[in-house]
Amino acid sequence: WPTTGSVVLDHLPFRVRALDAAGRPIHGGVVAFDVFCAMGYDAGRAKLWRLEAFADASAASWRAFLGRLAGVPSRVVCDAHDGILAAIDAYWPESELYLCEWHLQHALTRLLENQSRRGYAAGAAPLLPRVERSFSGVHFWRPFANDCRAAGIPALDRWLDHNDFLIQWQFQRRGLASVRPSDMPLTTGGLEQKTRPIRDVLHPRRHALKNRTRTNRMLMLMQLHANAQDSEVAYRKAILDWLAANAGRPRGSRRSITDPRGTPSLR
Repeated sequence: WPTTGSVVLDHLPFRVRALDAAGRPIHGGVVAFDVFCAMGYDAGRAKLWRLEAFADASAASWRAFLGRLAGVPSRVVCDAHDGILAAIDAYWPESELYLCEWHLQHALTRLLENQSRRGYAAGAAPLLPRVERSFSGVHFWRPFANDCRAAGIPALDRWLDHNDFLIQWQFQRRGLASVRPSDMPLTTGGLEQKTRPIRDVLHPRRHALKNRTRTNRMLMLMQLHANAQDSEVAYRKAILDWLAANAGRPRGSRRSITDPRGTPSLR
């Protein structure tokens, strides 16, 4: 893992249609598998650092993902996903953790919209237009948070109990935009831009992707393409060099990456 700049973490869930125990369609389907994504910085430039498919987004899967590479990043940016946070706490406890400001802002907006529909419209409606502005800095956040407390919305108070101190701490850590280096993002947006083409390619094929090893080998190639490192000449030379070093034959067998019948490794 890169030791300078930031590592940005996120995951892409791929949903498929499914039925419940009674044979009825499940609204929205179920998550068939997730693709974990990491972005790092090389000489200040963002690049996809790792892609890997997992059958679930549990803390154990995230620990496996973080443990794939040596090294500890100095700073990590992610959302508040329980599995990610548990894995970071286990593997990178000394890294500076920065929760994505867009996800925090989005969560607060959804909370206010929900409470407005539940009978707290008088208190929530004046706050909604101020949410985005409140994340401009601590001088905007503090009066906004005080007004949120004064609105008398229990669910909002609980959210602030959990996040108010964190948000103010992050404002102090992020510094001025004019001097903040490019490898210290405040959101996961840069990673989402890099993974959007990958999501768009995989989505129509999500029902067919069941073999984890093969899917991850494909993701390696997609990572090379995203980083503009997919040189056909270099890839051909690597294959020829590998075969030349192994008497003209691959070292592994095709069967070694074939799932046993009826037990797919990805879903």
